[in-house]
Amino acid sequence: MKRADVMLAAAIGGLAPIAWHPSCTAHALPAVVSASVTPPALPPGGGYTPLGESMRVQGLPVFVWLLDAPGSLRDIASWLSARQPALRDLWVRPGAIVLAGIAEGMHWAARLSDAGAGRTQGTISAMPVDVDAAYGSRIGTLAAGAAGGGVGAAGAGRGSANPGPLADPAWRLPGGQLHFEFRSRDEAASIVEQIWTHAVSPADLRKQLVRELLAAGWRPADSGAPGPGASAIAGAAAPPAAQSWSLGRRTLSLIIVPLDRGSGITAVTRIGA
Repeated sequence: MKRADVMLAAAIGGLAPIAWHPSCTAHALPAVVSASVTPPALPPGGGYTPLGESMRVQGLPVFVWLLDAPGSLRDIASWLSARQPALRDLWVRPGAIVLAGIAEGMHWAARLSDAGAGRTQGTISAMPVDVDAAYGSRIGTLAAGAAGGGVGAAGAGRGSANPGPLADPAWRLPGGQLHFEFRSRDEAASIVEQIWTHAVSPADLRKQLVRELLAAGWRPADSGAPGPGASAIAGAAAPPAAQSWSLGRRTLSLIIVPLDRGSGITAVTRIGA
């Protein structure tokens, strides 16, 4: 069994899983992912919002959920660890707890933070790691991503066509909170996948992003210029399907879904050929 090279970078806040490559080839999956993957049960009054059931890491499925549950950080961390044995490795940071580990061919990771009023919020993800050695060596590092801050859409879009090191995210969501970031590199390009939340509703956020991306020089990938592609992304009735943008040798794919308070956003940036 080949264990993916997984690292939690404790020096930066947030937890990050996911890179997606639209042109990757299929691989035989471990039996554990042949059925639907479900997160561990939460205490009564808690709930999950799925954010990543159709995403891929180099062709392998990744499952991501936002969570909200009554209880302290310590209580929810203990609760999850008791119900998912993979969540056995513990990192404690100011106001946050990170749990991670591998069990039955799946890598699980959770980041929990104190939401106040006796509640805990966070994210939990699962991805298969029981893959062949040649394939497993291509999987990038599971690393922590800084939440908030950074450059906006304009600043992220401009720059050299050379992908360069992935020291900084390829894209930032102005006003959003970054929960996940996974960085990987294949033979031709660098790939960054991020999971964000934003207080603005999906309809308003789509309109905001269209304005900011167009102003930064991005163009809808399906049309090459402002037009139907941008209008579809901005429309209030737009389905939660991936919307693609391009700028030079960069492509940006966005999926926006409604949450109880605001929006959940998956952003995939591919830098290179």
